[in-house]
Amino acid sequence: MGNDTVLRPMLELSVIIPGAVLCYLPMKGHLNGKGRRIALRGIPALLLWAVAGGAACYRFRWDTNLWLVPSLALSALFYCRTITLSYWKTVSVFLAVCGTFSTLRNLAVLADALLSPKSGPVVFSLGGAAAYALFCWTLLGLMWYPATHAARWLLDEIEMPGTWYVFWILPVVFLSLNIAMRPQEYSTLYTNRVMMFYPVLMLVLLALLLFCYALFYWMARGLTKNMRLTQEETPGTPCGHEHTEDCYTKVTECVHEHTPECYPEETEGSVSDNEATPANAGEREPENCPHICDGESGCITEKLDCRHEHKVNGGEADREGGLGRDSECGYTESTPGTPCTYVCEICNPQDSGEADEEPETGIMGLSL
Repeated sequence: MGNDTVLRPMLELSVIIPGAVLCYLPMKGHLNGKGRRIALRGIPALLLWAVAGGAACYRFRWDTNLWLVPSLALSALFYCRTITLSYWKTVSVFLAVCGTFSTLRNLAVLADALLSPKSGPVVFSLGGAAAYALFCWTLLGLMWYPATHAARWLLDEIEMPGTWYVFWILPVVFLSLNIAMRPQEYSTLYTNRVMMFYPVLMLVLLALLLFCYALFYWMARGLTKNMRLTQEETPGTPCGHEHTEDCYTKVTECVHEHTPECYPEETEGSVSDNEATPANAGEREPENCPHICDGESGCITEKLDCRHEHKVNGGEADREGGLGRDSECGYTESTPGTPCTYVCEICNPQDSGEADEEPETGIMGLSL
């Protein structure tokens, strides 16, 4: 067999490379240290893996799926280990690429049947394998922008595990449909009008799958916007409790300063000075002081010592040992709003012209 036969399984397995790149495009900022180191070596390693697999399949006459399926299992494990996100996000991305590439494989089978009509089991010719690789690389180019913007936003913003678990169902369903509808014999495509409606069916399935992904993104955008609107700052309700006499304690602190009139008149033997000095004032008692400590003089004041506590969400109205009130006071706490994320190009000119660096794409991808 010629070199074209050797290149055929190599080309067929080489679709792992665009699949891996597509998986890693949304993962900017989520690669762990190991993932960053392997990213620079990933594409050459995958290329060697595809060449080795193609050579093994050619040498032992294996079907390429015998090499591809274990490779996908190892790729999925490696992919999840190199990403810092949760498994329910990384698995969702992996399955999404698997579902899309499985549709492209069916289209490649159709292209192979058109390029070189033949019968027998479905085994790619060199032209069919080249068409399969071309379809996958073309899809990578078309999905580059959505993967680095829309998909990246979903991974950064959507944190509800249930949403991602449901998202697993969609690619699994399409993957199962593509495997079930893949012809086992080339003769099936030439039966009646299968060659007419089969390509239309495959293109419709691919368009429907991509539309579902876009619909999921639009729904997530709308839900996130509504949630942020409901999280705007709301003022609280003031407490309706009114302080009573029990909420105050009396504090006595005399503010009166004694004058000479507060002391009895001096007698002989005392100091000759008629004015009370600090020295002689300490020896006598202010027996004639007319001052009375009361509220009017300012010596007795009331200090707020309210033991009332707000009754929030059905909680107790007072602390233990308080006044024993059990009625709600109507108090509600204010709710902080969502901080503004707008970046002004005038205030921050240094950020306006800088484009985000493209992520380092790690390797090990997927395809079916």
